[in-house]
Amino acid sequence: MNVNIQEFSHGLDNATSLKIESGENHDIDAILDQIIRRFNPLYEELQKEGLKVKEVLNYLAGLGEAVEIHTAREVIRGMVHDIDDDWGLLLRDPSGLMRKFYYGDVRRLVW
Repeated sequence: MNVNIQEFSHGLDNATSLKIESGENHDIDAILDQIIRRFNPLYEELQKEGLKVKEVLNYLAGLGEAVEIHTAREVIRGMVHDIDDDWGLLLRDPSGLMRKFYYGDVRRLVW
């Protein structure tokens, strides 16, 4: 997170900071304190109950959308279908076959 940075290296044209966005300097210690106070209860709940796959689906962008998955060996196109219980991304390819992926660069497509 960029807090009080005003200038960035060449090639970081989209980079921003809290100072750029607000026009004010910010106390990084106070920001970290707020993040930790908000994060700790969530972390403690996660430690007690674990992360539930179906709850993650509420935050999954792209469900039902066309994507490409780039792996080390191939590029696969299809529609994002679901995440299964062992965290694999389920993709329905153009032939209708359901495929599972655990890694790869997922890119949204506009078909």
